[in-house]
Amino acid sequence: MTLGRALFVAALLSGCRSHSDPSADEKPAPAPIPPAPAHSASAKVAKPEAPKPPVFPTAADAPGPAVIAVEDGGVFVFDHGKLTNPEGKSRVSYIGQTHAGTVVIKSGFPDYVLAADGTVQKERFPFGPLAAAPDGTLWFLGASNELVHTQEGSADAPIKEKIPADEGEFVNKIAVAKNGDVYFASLGAFYRKRGAEWKSVKASDLVKTETQIQGLLPVGDDVYAVIGTAGYDIDGKKLALPPTTAMFAVYVQETPSVSPTGLVAFTTGLEYVVVTPEGKSSIKSVAALGVKGLSEASTIALDGQGRRWLGTDAGLVVLSKDDRVLQVWPPGTLNGEAKKIFVVGAGPELGADPPPVTTGNVTGRVLIDGQPLKSSDIMICDSPASVMTGPTPCSGKAAVSAGKTDDSGVFHFTDVPAWSYGFAMKTDSGWRVMLGSSLGQCCKNVDPSKEVNVGDVSVKTN
Repeated sequence: MTLGRALFVAALLSGCRSHSDPSADEKPAPAPIPPAPAHSASAKVAKPEAPKPPVFPTAADAPGPAVIAVEDGGVFVFDHGKLTNPEGKSRVSYIGQTHAGTVVIKSGFPDYVLAADGTVQKERFPFGPLAAAPDGTLWFLGASNELVHTQEGSADAPIKEKIPADEGEFVNKIAVAKNGDVYFASLGAFYRKRGAEWKSVKASDLVKTETQIQGLLPVGDDVYAVIGTAGYDIDGKKLALPPTTAMFAVYVQETPSVSPTGLVAFTTGLEYVVVTPEGKSSIKSVAALGVKGLSEASTIALDGQGRRWLGTDAGLVVLSKDDRVLQVWPPGTLNGEAKKIFVVGAGPELGADPPPVTTGNVTGRVLIDGQPLKSSDIMICDSPASVMTGPTPCSGKAAVSAGKTDDSGVFHFTDVPAWSYGFAMKTDSGWRVMLGSSLGQCCKNVDPSKEVNVGDVSVKTN
């Protein structure tokens, strides 16, 4: 018997005697201290698993934030009455929620995950558009018509396979039906993957007069390819859609929004279309909403209450489920037009007023053929009109700043809302319009504490 074991047994017996005979004089011996474990230089210490970010609820009636992507302005989150900008640089291509509640923001590299505590964490997902299936599978379109899928939360490597597309076809659209079938489309072909079985059909076989698929609509238990102003499932069944009044417009201008209750919405630019799970559709003109300066919508999202969230050239507009204007966020609330919107669950509660507008002062100099434009009218607004319908190119626009140049061609604007602007100036030969100038980039990042100098704005007349 070892010394340590002998001491331990002795202590145990002593303790037993003390409990059985309270009058015993002996005091129990202390238990021996076990020896410290030997450490090896090569022993591996397990690293604690990083905590997973909290996710949002997925129920249609559960409150959640509105996640808004602005072109070159990053991601804004509106929740609990506050508007934050946790990621301010990326150009976002997709925002959506997975089956487990994770909000994914795809912008190329890096991508991001928005946590329920408001933080944004960098992530790297496979390249290309994403669709989330009810069973937790994440489907991605990779390069060269490669299909990539992985199980949400799995540490296993993503599985890759080829979409059976014809040579020269570029598959760039993806959608998942409620039953888990995955659908893909190029301009000229429509594909379905059901388990290991593939099925495909040419757009020209569905509609003889049209050859291009503009988008995919997940309606009810099916997915339809939009060709012209109608949808067709892979077996040729037609879904009637309302005609657009926009001349030469592409009917579906973005990836459609699917609400937690199954409503589907998309924009044509001049209108927005809402389709019920039963296939009934309606179309509304954005100009008819009566919002000052509103002529086009670039994106729409639906929440679990049926509210419509529109990104427009007049700011962000929130409508009720019966298309009444609930709130308008004017230019400067966000620092540019919303290009992608996703609303979690029933969405956030709207306050009595929209979030505050950010403004700042701007200065610069106008040169015409290298010479200062002296004592002339000058203004900035969202997309000044080349063909005027009013007294100036900025007539009727939502945000307009106007002034005059001095003898050196210098101008000053005060209280300019943060936004992307075009430039208009009055010369001896009439109004000149300048789009995409450095002024537009400047005014997305105006500073309330100082005047921003955009430098020279040069225009050539010959």
